[in-house]
Amino acid sequence: MSWINIVSLVIEILSFFATIAVSITIFVIESNRQSREKINSIKNRAREFIQDYDNEKGYLPLAQFANFLHPLHKHYRKIYNEFSKCEPELQKEILRLSNFTYLNLNKYNSSKFVDELLEKFSEEAKNLELYSSLFDFKYFYRGFDLWAGMKINGNYEIDKSNNENELNYFDKKFYREYYANCYSRLGENDIWLRLLDYSSLNHLSSDIEKERYYKNAKLASSLLKETTPIYGYIIPNNFTDFLKMHDIKPLDYYWSLVTECPESECTYIVMEMVHNATLLINRVKNKDWLVPFEGEYIVERNEDLFYVTIQTLYSAFIKDIENVSKNKKSL
Repeated sequence: MSWINIVSLVIEILSFFATIAVSITIFVIESNRQSREKINSIKNRAREFIQDYDNEKGYLPLAQFANFLHPLHKHYRKIYNEFSKCEPELQKEILRLSNFTYLNLNKYNSSKFVDELLEKFSEEAKNLELYSSLFDFKYFYRGFDLWAGMKINGNYEIDKSNNENELNYFDKKFYREYYANCYSRLGENDIWLRLLDYSSLNHLSSDIEKERYYKNAKLASSLLKETTPIYGYIIPNNFTDFLKMHDIKPLDYYWSLVTECPESECTYIVMEMVHNATLLINRVKNKDWLVPFEGEYIVERNEDLFYVTIQTLYSAFIKDIENVSKNKKSL
């Protein structure tokens, strides 16, 4: 082979590699450009989303659970629906810009997720003797499946102009009868305080300590009743009756009331029972409060309460569930 042929061959080889290098460089530059455009597009769309739903952005932490558990469901709250329509990268950016934590919920089995949380709740509630026999969680699920739209805070006379369904409201006749018996609507204050008093009494050893607690509870009751219209937990006027009242386990007591309620209201009570009992379990178990939760929201309908309760269960028990799962895999 002559030197001219050798030089030509070398030039051809160098040209070939130069062409490849140029092609790779162009590809990398174009990929980086497209990547930057995609990132900028996601950021812009995230900003637009937050602006469009500024009045509901405090519900974004709950929207993560709505997207994970019911991505195809048409919710009453618009931000749940719109968040579920976003691709994962956009969801992450929306949460980041809103200063909320992204939860990698997709690593869990969505069909078993709620069951596992409620199973752990049952175990812990039983350990604290909050109930004597397992109650049926079917009403917890029906709270979303059948009564997601029930309004917890609302005025039908105002809302009916927006074609609101009267079935979405509490049974007014039932509550008029309830009021006549010196009760107000069962709410988070009622259930939470009865749970707190029951647990506190069980951790006090002497009657002197228990009576001191009763006096403080009575004082708090009178103050709270003046400032909180939905307050319904009535403290007896004497210490003996107070102790007798707490002979009944708190969740047993509220479960007995469920049989008197319309099903829509029953689902509300059961979700409140689970929500508040989970807060108490965490307080006793971890010597800490499960606050502050991310998000700024008002629970307006059963669907809100359902996701708030799921958020509470998740915050309290998910680490325990993950540890059990890891231990099973290691065996």
